[in-house]
Amino acid sequence: MKLKETVSSFLKRENAESQPFLLALSGGADSASLFHILLNLGKKFHVAHVDHGWRESSAQEAKQIQEQCEDAEIPFHLLTLKPSEIEGNLEDGCRRARLAFFSHLCEIHGLKAVMTGHHGGDQAETVLKRVLEGASFSALCAMREQSLHQSLLVWRPLLSTNKEKIYKYLESNGLSFIVDPSNDNPTYLRARMRKNIFPYLQNEFSKNISSNLCYIAEQSRNLDFYLEEKLSHYLEHRVKGPFGVLMNFSGHHPFEIEWLLRKWMYQENETLTRTQMQNAVHLLHNHDANKQIPLSNGTLYIDRAYLFYSSYNFLRTSSEEVFLEDGQKIGNWTCSLSKVEQDENLGWKEVWKGTCACSLGEGDYYLKYPSINEMRSSSELLSKWWSKQKVPAFMRQVVPVLMKEGKVVQEFLSGRHLSEIKSDRYLTLTCFLDSQANC
Repeated sequence: MKLKETVSSFLKRENAESQPFLLALSGGADSASLFHILLNLGKKFHVAHVDHGWRESSAQEAKQIQEQCEDAEIPFHLLTLKPSEIEGNLEDGCRRARLAFFSHLCEIHGLKAVMTGHHGGDQAETVLKRVLEGASFSALCAMREQSLHQSLLVWRPLLSTNKEKIYKYLESNGLSFIVDPSNDNPTYLRARMRKNIFPYLQNEFSKNISSNLCYIAEQSRNLDFYLEEKLSHYLEHRVKGPFGVLMNFSGHHPFEIEWLLRKWMYQENETLTRTQMQNAVHLLHNHDANKQIPLSNGTLYIDRAYLFYSSYNFLRTSSEEVFLEDGQKIGNWTCSLSKVEQDENLGWKEVWKGTCACSLGEGDYYLKYPSINEMRSSSELLSKWWSKQKVPAFMRQVVPVLMKEGKVVQEFLSGRHLSEIKSDRYLTLTCFLDSQANC
């Protein structure tokens, strides 16, 4: 299929006939060919160019691209970066800045997606890089023709096209393009892969390495689609509450656990190292209890095949008693008292959702957060009782207990009654948690 037909077919599949989109135009061969094809197809699009500031000539090149767009009456948007102001890895920092720029433009101008010039050679490089980095099988697909980066839709119509075909199109149409010397700079891994690693492998194996790696990407993509179809509905069963998100991984194969966890953490903007992922999968599959894995934005709490993701600080220091009355607050829990009969709502799973309820008898009651040595009865620690009832350890100080005459008469985590109470009133505790306070 000719290059123009490849792009045209892609746009028809993506229903891009009415709503305009964004073209990421670096001026190199790949994006230059897309710019020419889109003009010939009469498509409505904007152009975004990023001047990375890596070369002295980059500002002049940005000006040339702007003039090219103005001549064609195509809206042009420019982002100029300063490498000295980018923290950490320069390539990663520039990539994040580009994506944020594209996302902003699509949002404010109502653009459907951003189109990039990634081709088969880029795909092959990414697959080989991921293989050597030890990526999971379903993640080897690297790039897809259509993908979602947070809220940004990314299109790559040339992903199945080799570089030679792009050069041939440019030559046959008498088109010029910008040659970026940094693509040959051995400082960057991609340049070393193109100039050294790929030619070496091609020579040693006497095979089309790029084509074979793209085939691996296709098979990996099919595996990911299959897992998406078979497993994604389990993510809909996650339990969300004021403390975070909870999911039960019982009955899942380790391979399924890893796939589900990877998808979930991507949605939370978290990235697990290989060691963290292997550890989490092992702990969940073995039903280990009371384990934690700190991440960048929150913590994974693992307890008997249940996985909790939370950024909440579960440590409790205050053990002050408060008198129970309607509207009383303790921490971020608010009490409601009613004489209207209602269902009891007990157990740590209910507490995780941010509400719990129980019946009350006559007399005065108090609420307090339990201390480490709080007694359930004259002979048993409350902590021992909770261990028997398999209450996750990290949740044991997240909700107050009900006190009467200096004794614990009801706790809300085990789902059981500590004593028989003749119902006279009904207590409901509701958690209103903000980012600055603990319950």
